Amino acid sequence: MSIPHIHDISEEQINNLQKDSFIVIDVRTIDEYEDDHIESAIHIPVENISKTLDKIPQDKKILLYCRSGTRSQNATEYLKNNHYQAFNLGSFFQLSDNIIKKLNG
Repeated sequence: MSIPHIHDISEEQINNLQKDSFIVIDVRTIDEYEDDHIESAIHIPVENISKTLDKIPQDKKILLYCRSGTRSQNATEYLKNNHYQAFNLGSFFQLSDNIIKKLNG
């Protein structure tokens, strides 16, 4: 079942991910990240994605989110163009408690 605010990956697909098969990246500003974020998320502001490719593993699925879904979509497309398995989660504020719990492990 696909959830409208998750652009590239369904809740079912997220639930089927093994804990060590993915990483979560928060592409918001530092202030947004410090205000609230997924505990397991790595903070890489969208403008720094291209400068930090060496810190992003290519052997894992990359799940990205931001405030509205726009910045994470831009980062997702950039990573896909650089041969990453990247998926846009969309808006942090629209993620269900179940998804956040799963992403936190």
